[in-house]
Amino acid sequence: MSATRPGNRLRLLTILTFCTGLALGSFWLLEVMRKGAVDNTPLAKRTDPDYFVEKFNFVRMSKTGEARYNISGSKLTHFPKD
Repeated sequence: MSATRPGNRLRLLTILTFCTGLALGSFWLLEVMRKGAVDNTPLAKRTDPDYFVEKFNFVRMSKTGEARYNISGSKLTHFPKD
């Protein structure tokens, strides 16, 4: 019975090593494909606003709870380049 144990351990170690290598290889391939997809996409220059706010009021408070400054307006437009 003790003669079969080293064979079982070797088989188990081989299977475990193979599965670990397969998992690490899959993770590496996924990362390579993800980085390649991000690097190959051209950055399109946008000229249209990405968001806008109408009838806004922005108040910055101090640590003591007093209003430090107040910005209000009828329309605020933000462009991606800003």
